[in-house]
Amino acid sequence: MLDTEIYEELKSICKQLDIKIIYEANGQQKGFALVNGRKHIVINKFYSLEQKIKSLSDAMKNTDLDGIFIKPAIRSYIYDISIGF
Repeated sequence: MLDTEIYEELKSICKQLDIKIIYEANGQQKGFALVNGRKHIVINKFYSLEQKIKSLSDAMKNTDLDGIFIKPAIRSYIYDISIGF
């Protein structure tokens, strides 16, 4: 699977889970956050595509993904990232 496809799939999962992705220029803020009770994932907008994918995957590893369909390759990718491969 191409990185662009993985990234689009991860963004689609966020949308299904009602998680807003915020792109920030400030490199100090990143990861999962709750703002006014709403879930957000903060990503540095200057990250490469690979870094954005890793950031989304890292944030998703702590999210309940059981209630939605995720392509096996994407679920495996999230799991592999979360255990450090």
